[in-house]
Amino acid sequence: MVSLFLLKITTRTGSISGIVKVGGYRDHSKIRVRISTLSNDENYFNIDYVQDDGGNFIESYTEQDGKFIITDVPSGNYWVCIEKKNFDIKLKLITVNTDGKNIDIGKITLK
Repeated sequence: MVSLFLLKITTRTGSISGIVKVGGYRDHSKIRVRISTLSNDENYFNIDYVQDDGGNFIESYTEQDGKFIITDVPSGNYWVCIEKKNFDIKLKLITVNTDGKNIDIGKITLK
């Protein structure tokens, strides 16, 4: 007699939210927020953007009020990478746990 068991393994995911403002502006929309890791070689740090199983970047864009949310982020340690043309990139280290909770990175202002 042979018994067959099927085991479904699911990865727990969480979400990341926050507010990104641009100093001196009223419209805070279309600021790109991506999930990334950092690697380095002898001379440089490299930002490696995280992709989902379909090859799409795990990212979001801010609304006019600066709010954003990124869902379905696999558990792990990441850098939230905030980018807007003609502004310095901002990075914030976060840990997404297996509990599926949202991580609020608070308010970040680009200058």
